[in-house]
Amino acid sequence: TDSTGSGGTDMQLHRLDSAGDVQWSATYGGSGHEIAVDLALTDDGGFILLGDSESMGHNVTDFYLVKTDEDGVVQWEESYGYSRSNVAASLSIIPTGGYLLTGSSDDVNYVVAVDALGDLMWEKLIAPEPYYRYFYPSGGAMDSEGNVLLTGAAYDSFCSYAFVTKLDGAGEFLWSRVYSPKSVASGYGIIANDDGTSLVVGRSVDFSGVGLGVAALLVEVSADGN
Repeated sequence: TDSTGSGGTDMQLHRLDSAGDVQWSATYGGSGHEIAVDLALTDDGGFILLGDSESMGHNVTDFYLVKTDEDGVVQWEESYGYSRSNVAASLSIIPTGGYLLTGSSDDVNYVVAVDALGDLMWEKLIAPEPYYRYFYPSGGAMDSEGNVLLTGAAYDSFCSYAFVTKLDGAGEFLWSRVYSPKSVASGYGIIANDDGTSLVVGRSVDFSGVGLGVAALLVEVSADGN
């Protein structure tokens, strides 16, 4: 919102009752622009918000993470960034405690793991493979073994492909695959199943026929990316 808060645009959180009536509203941010991209409930009844911030970090834009209590009161806030422009995409709760943040840093996959108080545990940049100009992530998840799964769009000189990249629990690279059943594909979100497989949802566009064929994309991926 740009009508309340500290300045520019701010992240805003509303809590509604069962009838949809607002119980309270809160804004978060600094003097620049902030925008929220993801939200989760925490075990203590509070909330964890992830967004982008121009004013809370040291770069042009940084990941901005805010932990609140059940009434929306800030308990702590932190920013994270690697390069000049850091754009957040998704937030996941780590089963053993802490949070996994995914996004990009100057058009390269950027993954951040923090503990329950927002302190940095590790951060990783995952560069594009040689055949792709860059990867732009839009979703992330953790499987039952603590591995990290990322999805989004991988671009070459002509089109885009849905990708899945897998890291271990320390952020070390395991494998990356691309999927494109039609002319163009992008992954938007990913979930990890208990059996080791994962499901990717996204969009597929077919330019081969007359007109533009746009369809939902659903891909099931095995534990080794097949």
